Amino acid sequence: MKSLKTVQTLAKVGRVLSLIVFVCSIIGFVGCVVGAIVLGAVGADKYASLIEFAEKASGEKLAVSLQTALTAAVCGAIVCAGEAVLSKFAERYFRRELNDGTPFTFGGAAELRRLGLLAIFIPIGAYAAAFICYAIMAYALADVSKFDSFSGGGSISIGIMMLVASCLCKLGAEQAERNAAPEAAGTPEQPLQPVPPEL
Repeated sequence: MKSLKTVQTLAKVGRVLSLIVFVCSIIGFVGCVVGAIVLGAVGADKYASLIEFAEKASGEKLAVSLQTALTAAVCGAIVCAGEAVLSKFAERYFRRELNDGTPFTFGGAAELRRLGLLAIFIPIGAYAAAFICYAIMAYALADVSKFDSFSGGGSISIGIMMLVASCLCKLGAEQAERNAAPEAAGTPEQPLQPVPPEL
């Protein structure tokens, strides 16, 4: 059962990491929302003064306009929200696996399959929403710099691996069910011996 202990240890690590990502995503979301509100309330003159102060403190040129910073904060909030939702579902799966004591259950396989689908569609949806938001704000506001990239492509391969793993977990659950059936039935009954005819 050494392999099962290893799987359980990995599940514990996965749950802790999922919780950390969830907390960081919530902090990032709140920070982006607060930043967007502050940037919206701050005028262009005060923002220019802040940028000038930051340039003097860092010794580097920061060519970031108020509109670009506001757009980045709004798009960042959308991406962080998507990451928070996905990490919460991941933590839910790991918690269930630890409660079951094995990944080879029908419920756990279904949960892993759902997590795989979410790992594909949530990041893509979040990045698509962020890109649409960027396009709208770039059209409505002047002087919005172009962002480097919007990409959630890495999540597709992870999601596909989770879908394959869910099929393996379901196969393991079916095999465990087949193995448990004879044990539950007990030893087969001995056939009745024919009674010899009376003389």
